[in-house]
Amino acid sequence: MTNGPTPRVARAWDWLTGVHSKKSAYWLILGPTLALTFIGVVMVLSASSVEFIGGAGSFSSLSSQGLYAVIGLVLLFWMGKWRRQTYHKLAVIMLLISIVLLALVFTPLGVEINGNRNWLRLGSFSFQPAEAAKLAFSVWAAYALSQKLKFQSSGKHLLIPVVFPFGFVIVGLIMGGRDLGTVLIMLMIMAIILYLGGMRTVYLLGTAAIGLIGVALVTMMSDNRMMRIQAWMGDCDHPADPCYQYE
Repeated sequence: MTNGPTPRVARAWDWLTGVHSKKSAYWLILGPTLALTFIGVVMVLSASSVEFIGGAGSFSSLSSQGLYAVIGLVLLFWMGKWRRQTYHKLAVIMLLISIVLLALVFTPLGVEINGNRNWLRLGSFSFQPAEAAKLAFSVWAAYALSQKLKFQSSGKHLLIPVVFPFGFVIVGLIMGGRDLGTVLIMLMIMAIILYLGGMRTVYLLGTAAIGLIGVALVTMMSDNRMMRIQAWMGDCDHPADPCYQYE
């Protein structure tokens, strides 16, 4: 019986925490990102069968989403070459632009789809500004906390300005468009950032418990959200019904 880790485990641990830790962190982030992108495109192809039954081309959604995936990967590798100082310079600009885009959803440029007003349409091009807000907020919050390292033992300096006012504003704008799913993702991003910034776990768990109660209440007050939950639970028996898969 050995008293320590096996050589294979020891090598893996050294790769994660030793002199190669920066390189390993890069691959640990890149690998799941590429895998999830591929899985997402495959799931779009699967869901497109519903459109095919409805008379549309079976590859109509796959072609557009596949193109966006390729563009996103090109941007990923390009921005991955940027220096850290470049992100520092752009962090505030990215955050402010994302907030403006979220606010534009409530103008005539905004489009409501499936009960959620979370799209902008410019001519034939449409996109969700909340997707840009996720990246912008993550970059900015990391930059903001890096400037307050000596104060991070205080919870106040973690909450301000990450949660108040900017996190609150972004979540409020997304919630105004009734996009509960994206709100939950943004709250998870905020929780991870606060945890990595040093906030005590007990505070995060307490806040999460209160938040779950609020989410449950908001969900029950929305017919559209309840329809999606019922579809997920199997209460849907027609492949082209709006509550199934693609819609």
